[in-house]
Amino acid sequence: MRKGVFVLAVAAFAIPALASQPGHPLDCSDWVFNVPGLHCAIYDAYDPVREDGFIVRGSDLSVDNDGALYVLREVYLPWDGNPEGTLGRLEIVRRAASVDTVVGSIQDRFHSDATTIDHARPVVYGSPNEHNTGHLAFDPVRGWLLIPIRTYCDGSSCSYGNSGYSILAITGLTPLFDILQTYTPTADVPASPRTPKACAPSTTSTPTGGTYPTFRTSLKRSRCSATTRRRHRRPGNI
Repeated sequence: MRKGVFVLAVAAFAIPALASQPGHPLDCSDWVFNVPGLHCAIYDAYDPVREDGFIVRGSDLSVDNDGALYVLREVYLPWDGNPEGTLGRLEIVRRAASVDTVVGSIQDRFHSDATTIDHARPVVYGSPNEHNTGHLAFDPVRGWLLIPIRTYCDGSSCSYGNSGYSILAITGLTPLFDILQTYTPTADVPASPRTPKACAPSTTSTPTGGTYPTFRTSLKRSRCSATTRRRHRRPGNI
């Protein structure tokens, strides 16, 4: 019985989230990922009016902890004759070893009346062009790719307003902790900082031929004690 419950629980978590319905803003559930392990989460919640400095700032090129490059790319589907326009798709493109891979995408959709479109577009500071297609940033500690995004409705039957802004986090990339776990020092790099050797006490013979430790007490400073004093001298003291 317990085994059956465990299998059902695993299967429930393996089922992908259902996509949002037409007439509602496109969200994380509408993303399609082509690389296993990637997921979408809300980093900063949807706001229908805000377009502040955190939304419009970023870079159009980002690099992850594995050295792969990321950009956003807008692709427009062939026009099907609909007078309301054509659908577009926002893609996350990764370049590694001179190979481009679309790791994830989100696509516009028509409403049931085919006269209204739900859109998802990147946020661009300034005029969009082929070299400025959207902003993104990488959180190296957690391995998150942060994407400011604008979702809006275009057409005669919009029900949720004409625009909204949010920041999405694409999770599942290599975090910094995993990189540090695989680090191996090379032979020419010391594994730990160099520490000074401890001052060894001098020895004096006993009448029976044995030895016991004794420290120098003469007025003449030994090299070891002088070095120790210099090491612990406070800044500014003479």
